[in-house]
Amino acid sequence: MKCRLTASFALLLVAVIASGREKSDTRWGIATNAVDWVYLITVNASGQYALSRHFSLEAQARWNPWSFRKADDQLCQSRQRTFSFGTRWWPWYSYSGWWMGARCQYQEYNRGGLKSPDTEEGDAAGLVLSGGYSIQLNRWLNIDLGFGFWGGRARYTTYACPTCGIVTGGGSKTFFLPDELLLSAMIVF
Repeated sequence: MKCRLTASFALLLVAVIASGREKSDTRWGIATNAVDWVYLITVNASGQYALSRHFSLEAQARWNPWSFRKADDQLCQSRQRTFSFGTRWWPWYSYSGWWMGARCQYQEYNRGGLKSPDTEEGDAAGLVLSGGYSIQLNRWLNIDLGFGFWGGRARYTTYACPTCGIVTGGGSKTFFLPDELLLSAMIVF
């Protein structure tokens, strides 16, 4: 699977470079965040469309279906399906320099065994506020650096361990958490 993803990414990069469009013609951007990949292999992608010189629309998805065994044979997981849609404001030009963003986000999650055997499972929805800087490496490739905070409401159930099924609590809660740390490669075309 890694080979197919690498080959697909390389083919897409070659196609974009070969198209020869000027930076002013760029309207679309496709990115993936390296930090999410490092964090328990969370598959992720985002797409952007520049509406004008200062605004772009953004859609993101993250997916992590995996569970891992630690050295002491305990289960560790941060499984999720996350979808978000929002906008970015660019003071200078779309896909260039500083940006600030806001997105609505929904997540189904099941995480546990990371620090303790306790596991939490539920749904969360809220608003993400983020900011960062986009570095243009050339007219087709950018590196995005940034961070974001997520606030909203979650409905959840807690369990004594990832596999036992013993319910220890549940309910709903308001939260405010760091949501993302960005180190993304973005292809613009």
